[in-house]
Amino acid sequence: MNQQKIGTFISTVRKKKLLTQKQLASLIGVRHSVISLYELGDRRPSPEVVKKLAVICCFLSLFVLCSCVRTGQKDSVDFMSAM
Repeated sequence: MNQQKIGTFISTVRKKKLLTQKQLASLIGVRHSVISLYELGDRRPSPEVVKKLAVICCFLSLFVLCSCVRTGQKDSVDFMSAM
């Protein structure tokens, strides 16, 4: 899965939870500029960050995303449709 799709997914989930980038960053222990980088596809979240996102956002599919981030493998799962 490419970084742009990951970023779009994070942005969509954040907005559905009615969180600002700053609020989400505070909850997972990163700076809000890092959330922006994730959402723009300029940076890939670590597996640890993905796990925190999954707990906060209550999306099991983020655990699958964690697997993709950890292994660097492309996955054919469409995470946007999983929401």
